Amino acid sequence: MCMEPVTMALFAKTLGTVVSTAGSMKAAEFNRRVAKNNAARARGEAASDAEKIDRRGRARLSKERVKFAKGGVDPGTGSAALSAGRTAADTDSDIRSRLYSGEAAATDYLNEASRQKAKVGQAFLGGALGAGTTLLTAIPKTKKPGGNTF
Repeated sequence: MCMEPVTMALFAKTLGTVVSTAGSMKAAEFNRRVAKNNAARARGEAASDAEKIDRRGRARLSKERVKFAKGGVDPGTGSAALSAGRTAADTDSDIRSRLYSGEAAATDYLNEASRQKAKVGQAFLGGALGAGTTLLTAIPKTKKPGGNTF
């Protein structure tokens, strides 16, 4: 079977569509993996930061207690206790805020991972349709050995 130049060009175009689709799918899959890794990193960083905030808060609370004790004030009563309570509440609020922001960032990354997963499917479907359409266009232009088209 001999192919016309137009038919050969259409087959080459089909091959190009398939190669392009494979590249798009690989890129989207890579981006999906990166987004999932970024989500895990955002959570890990938030947890690490929360531990640092907790340590700083405990150190601040200890310094306050020492300061009150040096001044002859019982750190467990009155304004000293109120001050310690405020310090503990502020520390807790800072920890929760940091964990929340880390989870929000992780959610954004996971949403991006979902979008990239959808792109993999879209690239496959688009490539399959494009290649199929090109092949269907080529079939009527292919000549039989006797000179007639299919």
